[in-house]
Order: sequence, then C-alpha cells, then structure tokens
Amino acid sequence: MKKGSATIRGSQVGNREHFENMNRAISRHRLDPVIDRVFPLSRIGEAFALLAEGKQYFGKIVVPI
Repeated sequence: MKKGSATIRGSQVGNREHFENMNRAISRHRLDPVIDRVFPLSRIGEAFALLAEGKQYFGKIVVPI
C-alpha cells in the first residue's frame, strides 16, 4: 500500500429504504451483530489499526463510548 492511502473493508446496505428495511428485520427477528473484538476508548488507535490492516476475523470491531 502506498503511503497516504488506506483500504477500508465493510459492507454496504444500499439506499435509505433498504437500510430501514434491514433495521426492521434486525429488530423483528432480534438479531445481534457478530462482534470480533471490543476496545476501550483509550485504545481506539489499536482498533483503527486492526480495521485498516483487515485483520479482524469476522464481525464488528467495537469501541463503546
């Protein structure tokens, strides 16, 4: 990777209608997100580094505030 560039991996949910439909389905079926790791706010740099490196196994990287 060139200096000054970054790769961010994630998922897209589409337009607002799709987003709202997805949220209704999540709520209706009481789905919980898959959480890979939780970092305290004091370690947010590590959380961003993990995301930038694409080294999370599967699921969300969470920083509770």
